[in-house]
Amino acid sequence: PAIKIFNGFTKAVGPSSISWDGEKVALIQEGAIWVALTDGTDPVQVSDTAEKVEYIRWTPDGKAILFSTPSGWRLLKNPGPQGSVTKLLENGQEIKCRFWSIDICPDNSRFAVISDKQIKIIPLDGSKSVQTLDISKLDLTQDGYWLKWSPDGKNLAFIGAKKTDDPVLFPDDRWQIYS
Repeated sequence: PAIKIFNGFTKAVGPSSISWDGEKVALIQEGAIWVALTDGTDPVQVSDTAEKVEYIRWTPDGKAILFSTPSGWRLLKNPGPQGSVTKLLENGQEIKCRFWSIDICPDNSRFAVISDKQIKIIPLDGSKSVQTLDISKLDLTQDGYWLKWSPDGKNLAFIGAKKTDDPVLFPDDRWQIYS
């Protein structure tokens, strides 16, 4: 049977996210992140940012929440009263991209982002980013979508559309997966 997890909330703005172990759910309520156990107990507001939160996603280890604000992406480590927020930066600049263009590595040491027609891997410790792929050389009709790490953190994949000269095997704008 369904369990009511949050009671008395206005509509959620943005998606909810269930932790990888299935024990917690996070959602956005009036611009803040709230977390509760999936059995409906212990709802608590875990963010207190000046900016409204727009999107949330648990990290693979369930110890942090990746979230976006109008000025850029953040990582909320140890979601709860003692949590800490880290801005995701590249060369001192805040990362701005759509939610399908960013993903945290399963070991939480780095993240990958599609930005300026490049796929870049950026360490969370602030060290220099590494460009892994110049997407512009693939002749895609748009930048890639749904950037994802493999479970072991060794590979990245994304989806892109490409115009081709073979209308039978690859009709125009059909999605292709790149790794």
